[in-house]
Amino acid sequence: MSTLQVLAERRSAVAIRLFMVVALLLVANVVLQWIRYRTGHDYMFGLVRLFDVDEEANLPTLFSTLLLLSAGVLLALISRAEKAEVGRDSRRWAILSLVFLFLTVDEAAMLHELFNVPGQEILGKQSPGIFYYAWVIPYSVLVLALGAYFIGFFLRLPPAIRVRFMVAAALFVGGSIGLELIEGVQDKTYGEDNMTYELLTTLEEGMEMAGVIVFIHALLQYVDLKQIRASGVDRGRRIANSA
Repeated sequence: MSTLQVLAERRSAVAIRLFMVVALLLVANVVLQWIRYRTGHDYMFGLVRLFDVDEEANLPTLFSTLLLLSAGVLLALISRAEKAEVGRDSRRWAILSLVFLFLTVDEAAMLHELFNVPGQEILGKQSPGIFYYAWVIPYSVLVLALGAYFIGFFLRLPPAIRVRFMVAAALFVGGSIGLELIEGVQDKTYGEDNMTYELLTTLEEGMEMAGVIVFIHALLQYVDLKQIRASGVDRGRRIANSA
């Protein structure tokens, strides 16, 4: 049995452990931010920045990046297995893999923030606070376009996996775009240096990471269902299971 198949069979345990890491990161961030605002000490031996979910090149960003990369790799493996079986949706699995690999790079390099300054200049100072982080506009259009493209693929998924995909999308998009709109209002009105903003960013990142974990769980369930190995489809096990 391959490592991938072991992970697929133990997907619930994998998801629980990943959620535990997320909980530790979020609790550490909230506690450190609370101490920071109560005491006025911004550095605290580097711990504040190390666990700040609104910063880059630290533990939360690293973990989130690895989650997205893991999802992208799983999607690539599924795509290859589906192609070997002449599956109808092998190309869509491949495109999803590319989407998540892009999200991995975006998370690590904060590419989406490059849209903020030019977006604010185009919208002007009187633009609504929900568009203060202007990157949400092009990314929302991209989400809608991808949603329209994948609707048929989504409806062809096994029911249990389809539900998990739906939950994962709601968590990830709700956090990354939905809460970002609220954060834009908060930032434009009161700035970033307040506990309300810190709690909003913590909730946002928590929803994003939770969404990816639910998605990984669904992908591992699909791997288990289709008996996919890292090297392709385990035809022997599929025949045995169907006998």
